[in-house]
Amino acid sequence: MKGNPGARGIFGIRIRVHYTCAVICILIAAVIFSQLTETYSLWQKTVLGVFTAVLFLVLLIARELVLNLASGRGQGPVKDVTLFAFGGVCRTAEELSLPGHELLMAGARLLSSLVIAAMLYGVYALSINSGSLTVAGVTEWLAFVWFCLFLMNLLPGFPLDAGMALRALLLKRSGDYQQATYVAGTVGWAVGLVFIFSGILAFVAARQWSVALVMVVAGWCLQSASEVVRRQAALVRALEFTEVRNVMSGDYREIDFNITIARLFREHIMVSGWNYYIVTDGAVPKGVLFESNIRSVPWKRWSSTPVGSIMIPLSETGTAYPEQSGASAFKEMDLRRTNAMPVVEDGRVVGIVLRDRLVGLGRTRAEFGV
Repeated sequence: MKGNPGARGIFGIRIRVHYTCAVICILIAAVIFSQLTETYSLWQKTVLGVFTAVLFLVLLIARELVLNLASGRGQGPVKDVTLFAFGGVCRTAEELSLPGHELLMAGARLLSSLVIAAMLYGVYALSINSGSLTVAGVTEWLAFVWFCLFLMNLLPGFPLDAGMALRALLLKRSGDYQQATYVAGTVGWAVGLVFIFSGILAFVAARQWSVALVMVVAGWCLQSASEVVRRQAALVRALEFTEVRNVMSGDYREIDFNITIARLFREHIMVSGWNYYIVTDGAVPKGVLFESNIRSVPWKRWSSTPVGSIMIPLSETGTAYPEQSGASAFKEMDLRRTNAMPVVEDGRVVGIVLRDRLVGLGRTRAEFGV
């Protein structure tokens, strides 16, 4: 069984970096490399390009941490921020459906981009006065990137900042969080398409390949980010009226807290293959054992290491209950980054719910419009 809960994160906030961030960082590094004069050697251009891209990513992560800690949403049981190229999208185990809060966060994100751009420009001005031309060059480009980020986030497409405000307004009107997210994400997808066509037009009409490349990449990144939130919203909506009892599986094994890895391997894994293992102390469930937990222990220590010392406690994996909605279980599993969650009733395990099974059911229901 593969997959286990993710790291605890920073200050209780888990950061997921979407691949669009890597694309934008590569683009920033390439632009810096191409704009530096011939007085810089090849390795100096490479180092400065990579450094600028990494600094952009660090500032993006730092901004998300500060904003979410300041908002107080980091106090929830689980906090997850997916970091896209244009900013972060926050989720908690219980979605905050407060339009006023969403509007405030959207405004704070927009203002923070402008403040960061202004601060970087201030460093640029100081560097020019002190003769630090290399620092000035890097900070000038970073200030320009953050100002462009501010301008792009004025467009009303989720997950852009103005798109977050649009979702808040739709939420206030309909009261349906997932529907509001899907509609705002669709607008974001459409805005990305406009960027791509505008980039193609810039290349065909004016032969501005650099402008065209930036616009096409920006549009593609926005479409990719919007598609992620659209799919997630559609899947959660499709699972809202299902119950965990109808999708849970009995394909798991209970093993004692004190047995060693060697015994587990000899008596269970080598006999019936990998299974979903619930670790118990007597009749009381204590945790879940993943394949990665076993692989983290050198085989020479298997005969002396009890499974209870390497399991993931239920407090970290979470538990579902039979009457819980499939949507709720799926969101919690996604936030905790686990592919399986024990189903508990009256203090005992009665089944296990699998992420793949929920995804499959959700897609089927979405396809038939259920």
